[in-house]
Amino acid sequence: MDQTSWIRMVQEARVSDVGFEKLLDVLKPRLRGLAFTICSARYQDDAVQMATIKIWKSLGKINTHNGTNIESYLLKISINAMCSWVMQNKRKTMVQEVLETDGSGKEMMEISCKQLLLLSVDHCGILTHYLEYIRQTGTFRGAHKAIAKVLGVSPRKTQHDFSVAAEDFRYRLQAS
Repeated sequence: MDQTSWIRMVQEARVSDVGFEKLLDVLKPRLRGLAFTICSARYQDDAVQMATIKIWKSLGKINTHNGTNIESYLLKISINAMCSWVMQNKRKTMVQEVLETDGSGKEMMEISCKQLLLLSVDHCGILTHYLEYIRQTGTFRGAHKAIAKVLGVSPRKTQHDFSVAAEDFRYRLQAS
């Protein structure tokens, strides 16, 4: 979906419940992908709900005229809402459940959430596309081409954007 379509969807969501539902229909798969990476399975629906509430509250604040990538901005709002909710409510993340046996799960959860919050809107957006693709297909194979098609750009650009975003996230995790 192009930027103009996102702007139109946000504008419709501001004025009607039907418009908001349409916006959520497009975002829900990505929100579930984010929740899958941020918290354990039993909390994913709650995390998606928190993101939905935050998006609803933020609709009036989204500036559709300054060139901001609306999709990435909405996903960044969602990441912030989910990470905050997980940390405030002391919910377990996927990483925490896996690492809980050696005691480093809580620390890894806090580090991951804090570093996600520091990523740029565009980096969050591209990483979310890849997470959703992997969640849906179970593999990374073919991701560049499939995501490029969704974004309407070349696979080479998608691969480059992913590499830059992944490197940024990796650097932030190692530095913390």
